[in-house]
Amino acid sequence: MNYDYIIVGQGIVGTTLAHHLLGLNKKIMIVNNHDVQSSSLVAAGIFNPITGRRFVKTWKADTVFPYLNDYYPKVEKLLRAKFFFKIRIYRPFDSHEKQNEWMGKSTDPIFQDYIEEVLVDSKYDVAKDSLGGLLVNQSGYVDVGAYIESSRYYFEQKDAYIRGLVKPEDIGHSEKGITWNDLRADKLIFCEGPTGLKNTYFKSTAFRPVKGEILKVRLSKPIDVVLNHGVFVLPIGEGGRLCRVGATYEFNDLTLMPTEKARQVIEEKLRSLITCTYEVVDQVAGIRPASVDRRPVLGMSPKSERIGILNGFGTKGVSLAPYFSKVFVDYLESGKELDREISLKRFFK
Repeated sequence: MNYDYIIVGQGIVGTTLAHHLLGLNKKIMIVNNHDVQSSSLVAAGIFNPITGRRFVKTWKADTVFPYLNDYYPKVEKLLRAKFFFKIRIYRPFDSHEKQNEWMGKSTDPIFQDYIEEVLVDSKYDVAKDSLGGLLVNQSGYVDVGAYIESSRYYFEQKDAYIRGLVKPEDIGHSEKGITWNDLRADKLIFCEGPTGLKNTYFKSTAFRPVKGEILKVRLSKPIDVVLNHGVFVLPIGEGGRLCRVGATYEFNDLTLMPTEKARQVIEEKLRSLITCTYEVVDQVAGIRPASVDRRPVLGMSPKSERIGILNGFGTKGVSLAPYFSKVFVDYLESGKELDREISLKRFFK
């Protein structure tokens, strides 16, 4: 069978790349290894334009947020599924300095599109916010599991999805393209997440996987915003009482086993953020496919111009994958040069 592209992996990034290529009527085949747990399936899926401890604007927010707000609703309509949810994020202030800083920034055109309100008094009785907080808009979350599963069904209906493990040593090369098993394609793109660390077609030092753990909790009081201070508290059901809470960052233990240490860290931060009681319902762990400089990795292998990579999205896959999938497709199909800050070439002399 002949294809334009073989895509290896169907996490957030592989799924999103596939939708972009199918949108151009390209013939693709996704090969997904079901024996490897995708970090996408345990991700909270939050997209947030104001991030970090310092409340900074997310990298390339003015470009990626308009694009994701257009992309996900279109795919929902295509798949006849619901997975894209807009919800405000509330970031309580921990000092008068932070409060004053954001009172000033609220009039800055750089931030105005993302700030709904700067509060100087408590707004939510479920949150410890005596100094008020920053209410962020253009935020929300993607139900990543629903996005991936509904997309998988769609790909299967188009005969564009199979289960399988693509090992670099099993890839064949010819003048006509790339071969794997009985498939032939013009190009093969690895979107394999953390396992990309072991891929011999790419420089392993480009990646620094990070383990993250998330709790699912049931609050005694409902919330209708995402609380974010030390940890996020994301309402996902039961009228705002069932929430995801996280996440941790661990660089040494890269197993998929949840740990008591991570649970204690998350619960300690949760108790410092909320005023109500809660019960822990579940705990999950995943490995984020992060790069060493926290930027996506796009490009073709120095070993083969037909083998590419789209990886390294870390904690912001939901936000960045739509726009940078488009950027990569423009590069693949039109030869549009990739910026060095996202290009694989930045890791090679």
